[in-house]
Amino acid sequence: MGDDKRFIFKINAYTPKTMPMARLAEYMAELATLLGEKQSIHFEELVPASTGIQYVIEHEAEPKVRERIRLVHNNDGPTDALNAFKAINKKLKEDNGDAIIKDGSAEIIAFPGINEPVIPIFGPVTESGTIDGVVIRIGGKNQTVTVTLETREGLEANCRAKRPLAKELGPHIFGPEMRFSGIGKWTRNEDGIWVMESFTITDYKVLDEQSLTETIDDLRSVEGSGWSKISDPWKELENIRGDD
Repeated sequence: MGDDKRFIFKINAYTPKTMPMARLAEYMAELATLLGEKQSIHFEELVPASTGIQYVIEHEAEPKVRERIRLVHNNDGPTDALNAFKAINKKLKEDNGDAIIKDGSAEIIAFPGINEPVIPIFGPVTESGTIDGVVIRIGGKNQTVTVTLETREGLEANCRAKRPLAKELGPHIFGPEMRFSGIGKWTRNEDGIWVMESFTITDYKVLDEQSLTETIDDLRSVEGSGWSKISDPWKELENIRGDD
């Protein structure tokens, strides 16, 4: 245990005597998700001065935890960690506080909470756009009916389409991924995220389901394309896309 690291998650909203136990549990659950390595991080004690949650990170897990926090700090971490950071920050806003994770006197990451600049709600904005997804439901009795899509992120998007177009989409239910064109209405919420309020489908097309491997094989089979001479086509594609 001598090489294990002690960090403190300091919440500037309560003291140990005023912190509701249920709220403390909520913070600790999100903190555990943010840090990851759940089997290697252990709660040690509450420390005075606001509310400080002191926890111990086993020596072997410390580099992974630090890297995870660094990625979250750069808004480039795993989805569950980023969501946990947002959840903690939201709770801090509700509690009129802020927080930091400290390594001794050094700040590792800050949660602005109540100090975060307010992003004004903007919209709604109506404009043309596209949505990629799979048709999972069609229904309604009016001339314009509801067409529900499942997006790549697993979210449901309730769109609208006129009856003739909806009838065309009927055979595609639970079928291939498609790209739907139309007119949408979006609003930017207080988190800076654009949320779709409505979308009327005017056209669609089935997306090519060919895999990237199959695409590369096709490119290499084209005489004179030069792809057959490239030893690492995956790396070449990364270079074309500008990936690091």
